[in-house]
Amino acid sequence: MSNPFSVLFKAYQRKKFLIVDDFDSFVFSLKQMLRRLGAEHIESAPNGERALDMALQRHYDVVLCDYNLGDGKNGQQVLEELRHRGLVRHQDIFIMISAESARDWVFAAIENAPDEYLTKPITQSILQNRLDRILAQKETLRPMYAAMDAGDYSKALSACEQALAASPDYRPLLIKTKAYLYLQVGDVAAARALYEAALKRRPLQWARFGLARTCLMEGNLPRAIELLQLLVAEYPNMVQAWDLLSDALKQCGDTHAAEEALAEATRLSPRTVVRQQQLAGLANLNDNPDRAVEASRQAVKHARNSVHDTPELYLNHAHVLTDVIENHPEKIAELGSQVKETLAATRQRFGPAAIDPVEMALIDARMRLAEGEHDAARKIVEDLANTFSGQPVRQQSVRQGLAIGRGLLMTGAREQAEKLLYRLIQDHPDDSQLPSRVEELLDEPLNLRERLKARELNRQGIRLYDQNEFERAIEMFAEAARLAPRHVALNLNLLQALMRLPDDRRAAYRDIEKSCLARLKGLSQQHRQYRRYAHLISKIKDTEAPS
Repeated sequence: MSNPFSVLFKAYQRKKFLIVDDFDSFVFSLKQMLRRLGAEHIESAPNGERALDMALQRHYDVVLCDYNLGDGKNGQQVLEELRHRGLVRHQDIFIMISAESARDWVFAAIENAPDEYLTKPITQSILQNRLDRILAQKETLRPMYAAMDAGDYSKALSACEQALAASPDYRPLLIKTKAYLYLQVGDVAAARALYEAALKRRPLQWARFGLARTCLMEGNLPRAIELLQLLVAEYPNMVQAWDLLSDALKQCGDTHAAEEALAEATRLSPRTVVRQQQLAGLANLNDNPDRAVEASRQAVKHARNSVHDTPELYLNHAHVLTDVIENHPEKIAELGSQVKETLAATRQRFGPAAIDPVEMALIDARMRLAEGEHDAARKIVEDLANTFSGQPVRQQSVRQGLAIGRGLLMTGAREQAEKLLYRLIQDHPDDSQLPSRVEELLDEPLNLRERLKARELNRQGIRLYDQNEFERAIEMFAEAARLAPRHVALNLNLLQALMRLPDDRRAAYRDIEKSCLARLKGLSQQHRQYRRYAHLISKIKDTEAPS
């Protein structure tokens, strides 16, 4: 029987409800509760796949979804895919329901930010209290949410201002939303000012996090790191703060600390696929093979039935395994079979038509190299390069071009790699990041251990240079250049340090200087470091000119 005293009775009558649960008795009970609130349009789905099919056919204003749906998609994956497909709007309501209390289940559910999280068993009063509150908020702030759904963030800001004046009960939510909207329109300073103003009243957790985020966006890395370290010390279960701290530390160049921060976020909430992939990448970068392999494996495991369950994820896992094999040849017996199993599973799960043949071939070539079949590996990569170069530009993938270029470098075909990569830059002038990605690929050694050692020596050299210890800096830069002789910025660091020496001391390093100049000779004017190179060459000529 409906409740005529509910102030939201008519709103309930208008809304279309979808219940997603695999227990008929619970669905029946929930339908009865909703009808007492005034709901008339109620449908149900027994699993996540059916729920998505139904959501594609018609729009639902309110979704009540159980987390544990048996085999197939869980509630987290349903919400994630609904968002991915644009089937859940800011105006809509998504309520996660669960009897689960395990931390990783709860964290995974909450991370996807449902409007509400309800724990079974659910009573009529609990359901009404929660739904009434959310529905009242959505109805009151509908103009703002509608503008956000339309992507008109300027209009949403205006609606937010009006709501702040008309609906003081929602002030904390509106301030938080206003800061978010400022970030969406690119006004980071305005967002920061809002967070700072909120913090003058109370040390709000969300405002502290938002302030750290704006500091990071403005390039104030030390302040962002300081704020985030304080935040995770006080709220050690705040997963998003660990994520952002990892990002800030990585931007500072402290990849080891970044890895540990991300590992803590992953420990707290291991079911997030993207985070597991990021952890695998950082662990690989830091030459932490066991963690890289395990994180990549967990990404594949938790992607099952989700929007992330793609051939690319499986192939990325195979690349992680081959990365480890290349840098730890002793692991080929252990991991080589896993690479083959991953490729076989990819073919079986997705079918040949859905799989990128270039990626499959490159993984095959990398494995052949690891097994000592150099000629076979080189032929695979050269065939790929010839096919790629013969394609019309509109059919070329930048990602594939970079991968093939790297494959050519690995098999010793440097001249062919340079030709392909520089042509890639010419053919894709709108990709502003491509030149730097190509330079990084050509400059740095392919061996991970050498790359990491060169980076650490370069960092030490920069620290010594900043302390005016130029000769010790030269030693560091020279050793790094031995490992990465083609790295332009590194050679320029060495040259700059040499030029800070008095003439009598600089003469002792003449051979090092000549070798450095020889490595830099012929630097393309399109290179990011060319202006710095030209400036240093000009200064050298000035010092060598007769007085």
